[in-house]
Amino acid sequence: MKKREIISILALVMALILLSPAMLLSYAEVDAPADDGPDASTGPAPEPAAWLFSHAAAGREHSLAVHQDGSLWAAGRNNSSQLGDGITANRTPPIKVMDGVIAVAAGDNHSLAIKDDSTLWE
Repeated sequence: MKKREIISILALVMALILLSPAMLLSYAEVDAPADDGPDASTGPAPEPAAWLFSHAAAGREHSLAVHQDGSLWAAGRNNSSQLGDGITANRTPPIKVMDGVIAVAAGDNHSLAIKDDSTLWE
């Protein structure tokens, strides 16, 4: 197995630690700092009991999850600002990115979100 395939599998595992029809717990671990600085955090993440997600997506080294209330949460490597917070610092624990999200997708170094007003965000 190639290093890139292993990293992709690890990203998926990070995003899907526990998955049931209505619940997902996601905590991404990032060993390498972002290219421009250390990891950043916006404070403690909510307690696991509050992590009720409808769906998730995994990029190469980052994870996205949509909470049942429509809020988008992201964690992991952020070297291309793929977490959507406007900076390039890695994020652990997950951070809230935006509200009103109905679908997400993640790629190697990018993320996409569709909001409830039909707008596409990259």
